[in-house]
Amino acid sequence: MTSEQADALRFFEDFPQSTITDFKDHQQVTHQTARMIVKRLVNRQLLRLAPNPNDGRAKLVAFTAAGLAKCRQLDTHIEDTSQALFTNFTPTEQQELLAMLDRVSQNLERN
Repeated sequence: MTSEQADALRFFEDFPQSTITDFKDHQQVTHQTARMIVKRLVNRQLLRLAPNPNDGRAKLVAFTAAGLAKCRQLDTHIEDTSQALFTNFTPTEQQELLAMLDRVSQNLERN
């Protein structure tokens, strides 16, 4: 699974009843890119498209049972990775590192 696909699963988990356009806007990608990411996840039977009662042209993106299971698997992977990253760091060092990484992220967003 690509990081883009994992991001898509996370988005649709955090924002149920969303459309591909909602995902596109949130990720700041083109509509074509968002459609392709969702299409691949539909093809993998992790997501499904459902009619949108408010807009006949748009589809709502929903999870399959396999998609929900994949989200749980990703959660476990993230938790395990976080624990491995912070091994032998004190709680203070962990907070300092997170603060520095936040600053790095802000610098990247500005440039």
